[in-house]
Amino acid sequence: MLFPYLHGETQQVARGYGAGCTPEFYGFNANLLLRYRGGRDPSRKDPVPHARRELFEAMQQIGAT
Repeated sequence: MLFPYLHGETQQVARGYGAGCTPEFYGFNANLLLRYRGGRDPSRKDPVPHARRELFEAMQQIGAT
């Protein structure tokens, strides 16, 4: 599965949109309503014990509704 991804070397666009972190992820439901906005899970490349998988959980919830 492919996901659109933008990369800004200067982060100017991210600052212009008020991004809280980079990369910042957006999850939309079937009606194109924004249901999630946030960063990557804390584990990233290396697992963090007992870290919440916020992005994964949000996408599961959006997909189920």
